[in-house]
Amino acid sequence: MSAPRAYRFDRFRLDLARQRVCGEDGETLPVSGRAYDVLLHLIEHRARVVTKDELLKAVWPRTFVEENNLNQAVSTLRRALGDSREAPRLILTVAGRGYRFIGDAQPESAAAAARAGESTAPPKSVAVLPFQPLGGSSGDQALELGMADTLINRLSALPGVAVVPLSSVRRFAGSDMSPLKAGEELNVSSVVEGHIQVRDGRVHLNVRLLQVADGTAAWTGTFDERIDDFFTLQNALAGQLARALAVHLTDDARRQLSRRHTDDVEAWQLYVNGQYHWSQRNPEGLRRAIEYYEAAEARDPQFALPVAGLSVAWSVLGVFNVLPPGEVFPKARAAAERAIALDPQVAEAHAALGHVLVQFDRDWQGGERLYRHALSLKPTYAQATMWLANDCLFQGRQGEALREGQHAQSLEPTSFAYASNVGMIRYFLRDYDTAIAQLASVVEAAPGAELPRRHLARVHIARRDGAEALRLIEHLPDVGPGWFGDRGRAYATLGRIDDTRAELAKLEALGRKGFGVGYEMAQVHAALGDQPAALAALERGLRDSSQLIGFLNSEPAFDAMRTEPRFRAVSQALGLG
Repeated sequence: MSAPRAYRFDRFRLDLARQRVCGEDGETLPVSGRAYDVLLHLIEHRARVVTKDELLKAVWPRTFVEENNLNQAVSTLRRALGDSREAPRLILTVAGRGYRFIGDAQPESAAAAARAGESTAPPKSVAVLPFQPLGGSSGDQALELGMADTLINRLSALPGVAVVPLSSVRRFAGSDMSPLKAGEELNVSSVVEGHIQVRDGRVHLNVRLLQVADGTAAWTGTFDERIDDFFTLQNALAGQLARALAVHLTDDARRQLSRRHTDDVEAWQLYVNGQYHWSQRNPEGLRRAIEYYEAAEARDPQFALPVAGLSVAWSVLGVFNVLPPGEVFPKARAAAERAIALDPQVAEAHAALGHVLVQFDRDWQGGERLYRHALSLKPTYAQATMWLANDCLFQGRQGEALREGQHAQSLEPTSFAYASNVGMIRYFLRDYDTAIAQLASVVEAAPGAELPRRHLARVHIARRDGAEALRLIEHLPDVGPGWFGDRGRAYATLGRIDDTRAELAKLEALGRKGFGVGYEMAQVHAALGDQPAALAALERGLRDSSQLIGFLNSEPAFDAMRTEPRFRAVSQALGLG
């Protein structure tokens, strides 16, 4: 009997090929990779009780994790499947032993899946894995990721080829997983595996294009060039891969394959180092990224990409309240305008300027136009899609916001930032159950990530569960978009008035340093039930640079005061109706 391609149980389908759980309407449920693995193991061993120790070893091999990680994964599954510990339909807890799947799971063959119209990997889908050090050489992760990123951007221009984004392959950097196994996990038909070494002024590359289905090498290439000819090497590599993929190249695709943004190899290396640090998504990473972007621009003042990167990094430092908005957004604006002047075809530059218009100027429509222009230049640009989603929500277009947010997540499905953003949008839509399920799954998959914890804490605050909110954020710093008031709101729901007042005093001190705090103070006052103080704080938010004030008409904290004339006046002054 052939191996099953899926399992059907209750009204759900466990898709083994795509590693996802689907509801009866085909929608992918908010289940993390670890939770998926737990469910699969339970179903495959449904004839018996599976001990917790067995699950921990099966789902977290070669990693020491606490039992709480398993408990969170099971809780995530139960929320997503509408199951419960007290009255289980699917997952039974056997006290002191482990778990057992008690649903009726029926295997589905590949033939049955095909009859049902279930597609497999696209005929020409490819993942470019992070390059590895060649031989025993020491690695340079920024260079290795930079090579993968360059190939991804170039191959994405090929007609009829689906290319996995960098965020989805980044986790394989330094991994000992075989490229074929990685290809199976990514559900692609081909993978590009490469090794790189830079030594004595020369670049050495060994690259293979592997067919995931049978492990054969569709193409292999070896390159050994002077470092000065690095871009010629990149062009040759991209061109040979395109031919190996048997793609008919249009004139535009040929131009995109060979397009370079700089002729200076050192400037390019500085830029990819900046991109590497930007991807860390934390204050120190942003500061380091700025250093590398500035060095790249100094090396080649005509190189637009690092200038656009500068704009984004500066603006995110403002949005995340690392530095006062009035200090960083003028720098972000200047960099975006420089980048557009250098190369109007760089999508990142237009999106960066749009972000400045939205977050600093509160020009919601102007920012939207720039986001959409950026996406016309680069339709797969997930960051611009996420910013557009939030801007739609600012302007009251909730359904469109959710669709754009989900589209951003589909563009980079392994990004916890985009998954967290969808959870945040569901919070603003008052869809608290789905928000909790989605955000809890992200927290379980990325326990060290701050963003999903913050968003999940806000959902619990809206549900008046301040204790759970504090558990999620008590060890986190206060720096972040709209995070200044989280602790104060949680304390207020618990009746800890003195602690709440202390948080308000901290906000006042931050306001004196140039940070926008009116919007956050309004939420804390609202949690205390002090409506006049909340309205006064919102009026203050009109004058300061509160970063999340665009969510004014969606924020649940203000539901009790929406009909107040002063509240409506603030909304109208912001241009939000």
